[in-house]
Amino acid sequence: KQKEIIDGQSQIEQLKQNLINKTVEVTQLTEKLETDLVKHQEKDKLAEDNATESSSDIKILQRELRHLSESLVEYERRNTILNEQVQQLTNELRLKQEEFHQIEKSLNQKLLIKQDQLVQYDKNLHEIDIKCKYAKEECLIQEKEITRLNIVQEEQENKIKLLQEDLLKCQEQVYDHKIL
Repeated sequence: KQKEIIDGQSQIEQLKQNLINKTVEVTQLTEKLETDLVKHQEKDKLAEDNATESSSDIKILQRELRHLSESLVEYERRNTILNEQVQQLTNELRLKQEEFHQIEKSLNQKLLIKQDQLVQYDKNLHEIDIKCKYAKEECLIQEKEITRLNIVQEEQENKIKLLQEDLLKCQEQVYDHKIL
């Protein structure tokens, strides 16, 4: 769009220059016509031919001038339309940039919240990890204590068996002794 505007403005300037050149040319031809009529009165036929030719040239130049003027108006109209389109696109771009900045700001805020949550999660995870290590150590201690208690229980059971055996022997001896 910007290139079209620049091209349109360049063409407008060129048409303006052509218009000025043609206007100068018309002026010069008009002056030539008047000069030729005065200088060459004795050559009426030649003067008439020159006048007719100059008049024809003037008409052609006037047509060209009218065409250039119309072209200039058309280029200016197009240039105005392109300028309006550029302005509209600029406004739309500004709105999109504002929208983008709002979205970016919102996403940055969400990111900060998520980062804070992640830090808190890591902290909680670390605390849980420490508690888990303590719990594992406590479990190992409990397992050792259970193993020790099992051994003690087994020893106690063995002692009870021995005592029961001794008791049975004693009872048998007492029974045997009573019978005798």
